[in-house]
Amino acid sequence: MKNLYKCHIRNLVINGITFKGNSIDEIDYSGSILIKDALFYRNRLGVLVSLDYDTELCSFHEAQDFCIQSIINAIVEKNQYPYNECLFYNESELSFLRKVPNKEIKQLKKQYREKKLKKVNKKTDNH
Repeated sequence: MKNLYKCHIRNLVINGITFKGNSIDEIDYSGSILIKDALFYRNRLGVLVSLDYDTELCSFHEAQDFCIQSIINAIVEKNQYPYNECLFYNESELSFLRKVPNKEIKQLKKQYREKKLKKVNKKTDNH
């Protein structure tokens, strides 16, 4: 049996960072909900996995750290294309839905994979 959870998947966009000396003074960020009430489960290692993306997503703080580090690396290395956007889930919004058998998780993963393939095929058919 595995626990099934629901939570919104959001995106974090760092619009700007102001520095004071060598430290960060202010961070201007925005974001929005990409998927409402997305489903998550914990794998054998206890990692929270998104069914929509079939992978672990960052928490808000991890997403913020990733974007900031990418921007700082871009400044230092003079790379013009930092990652200023990252997907995340908000731990405070995570809520337990129900316990489900492992078989049901496998079925859900298959359904999500097929749904994703249909989207990709639809996009390639339109181009």
